[in-house]
Amino acid sequence: MARMTRTEFGSVLMGALERMKTRPQTEEEIEKEVQAECLKMWKSEQASSEQARPSLKAIPKFFTQRDPAPNGIKEQVRREARIRMLKEQETLLLDQEELEACHALLQRHACSSSPAPPSAAQSPGSLSSGGHGQGHEALRINWDGFSQAGAQLPSKMRVYFSASVFLRFARDLHGAIPVLPFYQFMVCRDALLRKRITLGWYDFSGTGSLREQDLDNFVQDEIHNSPLLQTLEKSFQTFYVCTAVRMLLFFLDAPRRGKLRIKTLIKGPILDELLALRHALPEESLQGNWFAPASAKRVYGLYLHLDTDGNGMLSQQELLRYEGAYLTEVFVARVFEEAQTYEGEMDFKSFLDFVLAMENRGTLQALQYLWRVLDVNKKNSLGVFEINFFFKSIRQALIDTGHGAVETEDVIDEIFDMVRPQDPERITFQDLVNSNVGETVVWMLVDMEAFYQYDNREALIAQHPPDHHS
Repeated sequence: MARMTRTEFGSVLMGALERMKTRPQTEEEIEKEVQAECLKMWKSEQASSEQARPSLKAIPKFFTQRDPAPNGIKEQVRREARIRMLKEQETLLLDQEELEACHALLQRHACSSSPAPPSAAQSPGSLSSGGHGQGHEALRINWDGFSQAGAQLPSKMRVYFSASVFLRFARDLHGAIPVLPFYQFMVCRDALLRKRITLGWYDFSGTGSLREQDLDNFVQDEIHNSPLLQTLEKSFQTFYVCTAVRMLLFFLDAPRRGKLRIKTLIKGPILDELLALRHALPEESLQGNWFAPASAKRVYGLYLHLDTDGNGMLSQQELLRYEGAYLTEVFVARVFEEAQTYEGEMDFKSFLDFVLAMENRGTLQALQYLWRVLDVNKKNSLGVFEINFFFKSIRQALIDTGHGAVETEDVIDEIFDMVRPQDPERITFQDLVNSNVGETVVWMLVDMEAFYQYDNREALIAQHPPDHHS
């Protein structure tokens, strides 16, 4: 059989395709076919729904229940749509070269290098320039220069150069806005979008929230993105992930739903502390950062120190050895009642919540944690019974340590005088928050040392007067 040339072979294939009346579909054609099929399915389902419920023809459906089948056609379409949306959003992100080019254009089209007098007709919702000084910080740009700069930039950056964005900034008498705050606005918005997309890849449910397992996956990947976290021992990485996720949930999941809204995550400063570990940072800059490896190892070491029997769990007696507070048995018993325990013992996750409350006493989240412990009868309020229930252990501890007895009735009266609740017989959580002494009140009831320092505050100040010359 004679060999065919490439041209002859191609002609044979094209002839075969023509005879079959088919040809390979392009990507655009496949996309149109999928969209047409999905539209056909949607119209069929809509017609069936309107037939079953005729009212849908006049009143549209406002809620559609999620498909319970994980591999159902609806869930597959939703997942594909989510992936496409995230990929599309990634094309809107700005790299460093684009930001530098934008900054250079803004400087080139600036109308003045000196600050102009503020406008008397400044809009109330405009963004302040922040009172920057001379040099680049004093550059200003009017609408003409602003629109010209935007026209020279890629299309994805023009969203920042709209009239609505321009009017958000304080304008001077000449209608110019400061360049630096606008540029910082661009950088911040791009950073927020970058974080939103990063977290969006872990939102497998497509609800705009991350479940605890999703957060575990995110932190696990962050270990590989951070030069600091890559030094963690493999055996410790699981405990680090747990430590980081509990921090996020403790401060950002106030309703205790077990999941966090992505919008809440990207707006708060806590996520930034974790993402900061992607850069090589000096040791001193990591002081106070819960996500730092040294901090995580410290807390884990404390857990191991308290676990005297070495079973990997903490009993009430072991938790009573917690350093940094003189806790009473009544309080610790209530902590175990509120925390998730296993055969009456506390695991590492519950211990992390406890430590976060102990080490962040001035925060609202710590107050909420302690409130759940103090609210023995689940009445969402504290009365004489609840205060006496906890304080009697504080009183006995004062006697045992040689500090003398304190009248319980006097303490109860003082607490109500400090808080001034709306109901003179019951203190609600909101009463504690509004009083600005909630932290003092709750720690008086759970920590003997905290009560002693409060009760003897004047004597302690006299013994250690503040140094005004330091």
